[in-house]
Amino acid sequence: MKTFKNIIFPNGFQLIYEKSAMNLPITCMHVGCDVGAVYESEGIRGISHFIEHMCFKRTKFKNTKEISLEIDRRGAVVSAFTNKRNTQFTVKCDTNSTDTFIQLLSDIMLNTTFTKKEFDSEYDVVMQEARNNEDNAELNNYIAVSELLYKGSSYEYDTDILAYHKRRFSFSRFVEMYKQMYVPGRMAMSIVTPLSLEQVRRFIQRSWFIKTTRTSSGIPLQINHSLDPQTDIRYKLTHKTGFESNIIHIGFRVCGFSSPDKYCLRLLKNILGDTFNSRVYTILREEKGLIYHPDAEITHYEFYGDFTLALTTKPGFVIRVLKLLSGILHDLYTHGVRPDELLVAKGRIRGRIELAKMEIERQVEEHLDEWLLGTVQPTSKDEYAEFYEPIQKRHMDEVIRKYFTRENMCVALMGSRLPSLKTVQAIFQ
Repeated sequence: MKTFKNIIFPNGFQLIYEKSAMNLPITCMHVGCDVGAVYESEGIRGISHFIEHMCFKRTKFKNTKEISLEIDRRGAVVSAFTNKRNTQFTVKCDTNSTDTFIQLLSDIMLNTTFTKKEFDSEYDVVMQEARNNEDNAELNNYIAVSELLYKGSSYEYDTDILAYHKRRFSFSRFVEMYKQMYVPGRMAMSIVTPLSLEQVRRFIQRSWFIKTTRTSSGIPLQINHSLDPQTDIRYKLTHKTGFESNIIHIGFRVCGFSSPDKYCLRLLKNILGDTFNSRVYTILREEKGLIYHPDAEITHYEFYGDFTLALTTKPGFVIRVLKLLSGILHDLYTHGVRPDELLVAKGRIRGRIELAKMEIERQVEEHLDEWLLGTVQPTSKDEYAEFYEPIQKRHMDEVIRKYFTRENMCVALMGSRLPSLKTVQAIFQ
């Protein structure tokens, strides 16, 4: 059993604390800010990612050099990332440095100062990062299938792509967005550490997370959760010259974060396409030699999510791969999972849950996901015994038939030699 505490301070800042299960002097903390691509509109897409970059430039008390020296001197690993739903600033450090980095993160996130000169300089850096991503076929095809899956909603749009920067958002709009969104009431710290809760709480009380009184101003930004109606499979084929492999993504819209169906879907991830014993790997790689290692990802948001398979194959194999995938999916929908598959998947999940106790980065990220989606629970029982052990074949089959339907399905292909759209559509008829 794992236990953790959730504390909400008077200004709205939250602490999600868990005592480390490892006997090591290591602390891992992520501070999340409730700002990401889902809050952006035309003209300011990519702005959340850009703010993340600029937060490391300078604060009221430190410049870039001083910030980097503090990090290097203590041997910590400090980073940040922005996704559709939030921005996270991360630290993994010696536990003796925990107080230092709580103060540093609070300064970086809440006392950042901006200059127009630095804004223009860093904009060019972000643009180059977006240009580099243009060459990543796997990433761009995933973005393509995601756009199909979440069409009509705020989740249709990726965190940052080159197309967003054809017209720059203004410096004044950038500063306005920062002041509106980077406030303590939109932030939470998830921390796994050997330190006591009282020690961590004392450090936070002295930080800018608590001392800052700034609150959100202006018209509150809203997430659009409305999806465009879909009655049949959606397709997107993108021709990419000079690319020797073809990328295939097949996605299904599934449940939101709070649905109990997610546990069946996690087992299905192992059964269908995420292990050396999965159906996709066994048939397409071991038996036919048509693909490299397949991948399966599950993402959950407030009201919906997606289950997406990703494969890479040679141009001449695309039609054969798609036909075999269609057969695998049809058989899964018609007959469900096999008892032996379910048994193996449960064993893998049980083992991964035990191993995850050593992965403190994963623990802090999971707690922040729960905070963002409003499902933080102060205590958690034995996860495997409560959520996975009771699952039977009939539960799995019900979930498959609920979500693996044509009106939830999207297919995206990218490569230099693709079959026609008509050919692809005929395969999935």
